[in-house]
Amino acid sequence: MKKNASNILIGYKTRSGLVFRLEGNEEIIVDSFNFRSVNNNVSYIGFISNKRFIFKQTKWVSFSGSGSSEMISSEIKYIYWKDIKGIVFGNIWNSNLRILGKVIDFSPEKKKVDWEMGKLFRGFGGLSYKNKKELEEILLPTLRDLCLENKIPFGTTKKYNKFSTIPFKETRSIIKEIRNKWQKNTLAILAVLFGITVALLGMATIWSILSRNKTPDSYDYSTEITPKKKQLYSQQNRYDLMLIEFQNSYFDYCKKTSLYYLFGNYISNLNWEAYKQNNFEFIKVTGNITYNYQQTPVALYFNIENYTPEKSLRFNLVDSYLNNQRMSYELEDALLTSICNEY
Repeated sequence: MKKNASNILIGYKTRSGLVFRLEGNEEIIVDSFNFRSVNNNVSYIGFISNKRFIFKQTKWVSFSGSGSSEMISSEIKYIYWKDIKGIVFGNIWNSNLRILGKVIDFSPEKKKVDWEMGKLFRGFGGLSYKNKKELEEILLPTLRDLCLENKIPFGTTKKYNKFSTIPFKETRSIIKEIRNKWQKNTLAILAVLFGITVALLGMATIWSILSRNKTPDSYDYSTEITPKKKQLYSQQNRYDLMLIEFQNSYFDYCKKTSLYYLFGNYISNLNWEAYKQNNFEFIKVTGNITYNYQQTPVALYFNIENYTPEKSLRFNLVDSYLNNQRMSYELEDALLTSICNEY
């Protein structure tokens, strides 16, 4: 059964006890699609009605530290058309949807921010549209028509410029304003992290001063660089380089986008690991994808068949897991096709 507004949104009860309902004369026009928000780093199922954008969190599973952003974010948020000052659609800096307008949490507090940005895509597993083309065939005319109806500037990248209602100069202005808001938000986060770093450095300095009082007899000889350790460090450097070159590589059937951006735009809580096992070298890619309307762990294992640093890298996908179960060939193919079809 497909997951759509009728069975996953309307009537949904949040953790705070609020029940989501459509308003009078409200109709869903663009049904379930996936949306990865840059604003709060959360994955949503998105909907567009004649009155608003609606984003509902995917179900999430807490493992390996994931789920923290979801827990502190509202389960549902929405943006009324009447509160939007501008929209831009098209891939720029790995986000393809930018909305300048009041984003309201569906929560008792009704917290608000004045922008949204992220990656809108078909999703994988049980959502409303078969492919990217089918989604865009209803999405783009809907955005254009509702923006015209509500007198909202709607800009696009060159690829979609037949749907744009404004000149590129105005489109660029909306992009710039949202970028400034994103930078301001990022700087605020960095300021907090900087404060924590300063505190940790202060603690480290105090520890260093105290450590100077060690006697020669207390010297830790395990810190010396032995020939064996030099070999380990050299191997680690090889795997660091291998990982970088792998991230900048491409699938043969999807050469427009590097693996770094390909997986980064589709998989949340993304992790990369290069390692050696039984004389074979591997790279493991893990994270979460939206599957059957919930955040589901995925793991992809690539065998490095031939690697010469800064010269050549050949790899092959040898194993894949979804929700800790080995994928069938058909499911693995469907996943990779879905990822590549976003570009």
